[in-house]
Amino acid sequence: ILSIIALLLGIGLSFLIARSVQNIISALIAESRRLTEAAKEGKLDTRGDVEKIDFEFQGIIRGMNDTLDAVIGPLNVAAEYVDRISKGDIPPQITDTYHGDFNEIKNNLNGCIDAVNGLLKETDNLIAAVREGRLDERGDAGAFTGNWGKLVDGMNDLMEAVGEPVDELMTVLRRMAVNDYTTKMVKKYDGIWNDLETATNEVEERIANTIRITN
Repeated sequence: ILSIIALLLGIGLSFLIARSVQNIISALIAESRRLTEAAKEGKLDTRGDVEKIDFEFQGIIRGMNDTLDAVIGPLNVAAEYVDRISKGDIPPQITDTYHGDFNEIKNNLNGCIDAVNGLLKETDNLIAAVREGRLDERGDAGAFTGNWGKLVDGMNDLMEAVGEPVDELMTVLRRMAVNDYTTKMVKKYDGIWNDLETATNEVEERIANTIRITN
């Protein structure tokens, strides 16, 4: 009888333990799925509810929450910085300490910040040069990589497009200042630069004809 009673108690206890473990596993799976769905939907502030789990297994959910905090913290910083850069609000470099892939993200963002600040500086320098009449000033394209360097090259081409006809015009005007009307603007330009060339050459020709008639 005692053996039968012990056997029945053992079976009952095993059933209770199995049921308890099954409930714990089900609760863990439910919380895990909830966190997964929230992550897929971009709800990165969602955390597991440790109160739904037996005390002995709450550490698993806490570990999941800590993992999310470790991942989402630097991602939120990256998202904020990308948003600010896209709006022209260039933030200071990220100085927080990260490791592994997060540190690489930080370094890449800081590199982007440096590149944009460098471009802004080059642009300011070229604008100042134009205002001061230094049309031979050029940006340092070699200080930038990839398309950033191409952008500086483009600004340099713009300076060249402005400086070339102005330089030729100045050469003609200098000769006219000493009564030499033999020099003309001869390079080919488009748009307003062509109009400027035509007008300059016409003025020079008229002055030269007037002088010949007078003589």
